[in-house]
Amino acid sequence: MLLDKLRVLTGHSRKINWLWPLFITIAVLLIFIVRSWRDLPTEDMDRPGSWWVRVLLFSKIDSCQVETSAGFTVELVDGSKKAYSSGDKFQITLDANGFKVGTDIFPGGQILIRPGEPYIFTLDGMKFRGNLRLIAFEDGRFDAVNVVPMEAYLGGVIGAEMPRYWKAEALKAQAIASRTYCLYYKNTYGADRHYDIRRTQANQVYMGLAKEYNATRNAAHETRGQVLTSGKRVFPAYFGSSCGGHTDDSSEVFGKYFESVKGVDCPYCIDVARKSQFFWKPAEFTAAELTRKLVERYENIKPLGEIVGIEPRRRSDYGQYSRWTSVKLIGATGKSITLRGEDFRLALDTTGLKIKSTIFELAKVKDKWVFYGGRGFGHGVGLCQCGAEKMAKNGKNAPEILKYYYPSVEITKIY
Repeated sequence: MLLDKLRVLTGHSRKINWLWPLFITIAVLLIFIVRSWRDLPTEDMDRPGSWWVRVLLFSKIDSCQVETSAGFTVELVDGSKKAYSSGDKFQITLDANGFKVGTDIFPGGQILIRPGEPYIFTLDGMKFRGNLRLIAFEDGRFDAVNVVPMEAYLGGVIGAEMPRYWKAEALKAQAIASRTYCLYYKNTYGADRHYDIRRTQANQVYMGLAKEYNATRNAAHETRGQVLTSGKRVFPAYFGSSCGGHTDDSSEVFGKYFESVKGVDCPYCIDVARKSQFFWKPAEFTAAELTRKLVERYENIKPLGEIVGIEPRRRSDYGQYSRWTSVKLIGATGKSITLRGEDFRLALDTTGLKIKSTIFELAKVKDKWVFYGGRGFGHGVGLCQCGAEKMAKNGKNAPEILKYYYPSVEITKIY
């Protein structure tokens, strides 16, 4: 019917008769390309475990649903295993006897689920590459950990941290920074727990196949094995959305000194960041609400009573604006306590969507604390993502971008 209408409207029936099959062919090819990329087998499944990452997907859950397209095998710590056919969804729970997969019981406090090729599993509706490990707790709940090769992991990080349509050099800069950040956390904290890194903003966002695109896969492939080093060691290559015009030292914001994580002027992000995120609107909290939120996060604040005074104990001064790096809280009881500026911000706004950064002014207006004059989005340390995009648009490559935001850094290929 649509084709007939087009013929009447245009009067070019022969031309449309010829174009119509072409349109269909192009559409089918596009669908095939997208699907074939999505279904590509997970790379590096045979690599040594030192280049794998354990990502905490969900913590302290009661149950989950697992599905694969090619079946999977459940393995116990002792090496025993059982195979399951493809296409079925399995509800997994935990009871006093162990993990229950469908109707089968697996004793012990841990199971490993290995999907068949293309080594992809669906967990509660989300698709991930690699394997899935479930670790039990005594309270009847368990953690779900994605055990995945580094490069496959990055495919689901880059697109979650940066828009896929950004410049290739910005995406490659993000890939190297994210690989470095992950490896630092793996080496520093992984030995003392059953995961290396979280999939949330507490570390870096990881969405699996939902945020895996051709552009992000290319960014990972073209920087394969590349990390940032300082003094021949990896460091936490922090990054944030937009710094507001100037990044800060890691020691000022997080209390940890790293030679290559120093503040630099950033005239770039203002041209890329959304105006509402670069110059954010005022946020208000009543005195009672502000006190309650702080006490919920830090119980040692309770003896202060209601917070009646908030002062900047230390600021990073950038001229026309400054970042609160240390905050003094004064209570009605006369007692006081000091918090890092970033801890103060996130205690009041765990989402980081109201108080978007610690670049702000603060005033008490009647019974309300008003945060105004805010600029930037994030903690402001390390790579400014919007700034990286602007630099890429200006013709800078990934190494140039990274060496700007991480002074004196080296790019090292470790595999």
